[in-house]
Amino acid sequence: MSEDRELEEIKRRKMRELLYHLKRKEEGMKLPTGPIDADAETFYRYIQKEVLVLVDFWAVWCAPCLIMHPIVEEIAKEFNGKLIVLRVNVDLNRDLAMRYGVQSIPTFIIFKEGKEVKRIIGAVGEYLKEVVKAYL
Repeated sequence: MSEDRELEEIKRRKMRELLYHLKRKEEGMKLPTGPIDADAETFYRYIQKEVLVLVDFWAVWCAPCLIMHPIVEEIAKEFNGKLIVLRVNVDLNRDLAMRYGVQSIPTFIIFKEGKEVKRIIGAVGEYLKEVVKAYL
């Protein structure tokens, strides 16, 4: 009788694990395919996800920011399903920029499960892609 209970518990545990992994896979498929222009609400909703989130703090008048835009878009496409890319316009979202201590732009912050794991400041070109790869 004890062995039957153990076997049932093992089956239940395996089923929970399977459902958990299926749910994660399904959520991964629903990730956005390109950068998202984020306000505070969108920002907080996405950085809490279990996947990696790259946040680009930028402004329209910032030439280095505009230089980085194609690279950020390329990162979003290349790592589709593994990464979420958010763009935060600091002129429209001053509170977010202040809360995260953004004093220079572009500033890129990588979040994992709501926690900042890496910060990069400036137009760093392809280096940004290498850093993202390291965290995937």
